[in-house]
Amino acid sequence: MAWVAILQVLLGFLLFLQGLRPKDGLHLLYGLLLAAGLHYLGGLEPGGWFYRGLKDPPKRPELFVALGLLFCVGLVLRVYLTGR
Repeated sequence: MAWVAILQVLLGFLLFLQGLRPKDGLHLLYGLLLAAGLHYLGGLEPGGWFYRGLKDPPKRPELFVALGLLFCVGLVLRVYLTGR
């Protein structure tokens, strides 16, 4: 899922460079936050790059992943509504 978000950001940059700009610049910021958030959530699984790098990793990262995904859903809604 994180790769899909990263692909979407790259596609957004391609459209931006072609002169197709959103009405509001916050649309771009929300897209970057979404891609970064999904990238970190993907690394939070046990054995993941982010999980291994934590000094005191959580025993049950599922709660943090669920809260992070809820935040990402909110960002998706915000991106959609800001881009209209």
